[in-house]
Amino acid sequence: MKIRNYTNWGTDILAEVGEHKIRINGGEVSFSLLSIENNYVLVKIDEKPYKVYINKDKSVFDIYTQGVYFRLRLKNKITEYQEKIAEAEKKGGREHHVISPMPGLVTKIVRQKGDQVQAGDTVLFLEAMKMENAIKCFYSGVIEDIYVEENKNIEKGIPLFAVK
Repeated sequence: MKIRNYTNWGTDILAEVGEHKIRINGGEVSFSLLSIENNYVLVKIDEKPYKVYINKDKSVFDIYTQGVYFRLRLKNKITEYQEKIAEAEKKGGREHHVISPMPGLVTKIVRQKGDQVQAGDTVLFLEAMKMENAIKCFYSGVIEDIYVEENKNIEKGIPLFAVK
């Protein structure tokens, strides 16, 4: 099994020759990674080989193959949450977002979207370093959205829920 570390792309990206799956707009695509040379990769999709040139700048990949150019922007959980907040702010209204104070595991969500809450009410529990922490609402209002799920690990600094 060949593994190539792409430090020349400005960040470490590990690529492995073999069978892979990728999610694109909610759908799943299977492909075979046949070879890796500098910024060129040879992939096979539906038994058809493609030579692909890839150039990376931060989280954006410029991809060129068979006369077609694509721009691929990688998303992680933090960028997804940032997009949700920006979308909510465009809709108007004053939402308050409660941000994760630490990384951890969401063990239980005790309030749901649409619930009326008072400042100080517990909305969810977050386990960090073997301790369960109650995450309380700082604002009174209605829970507009909950951005996390039970039994999922989260990072510090991501929005947990919104109150309007």
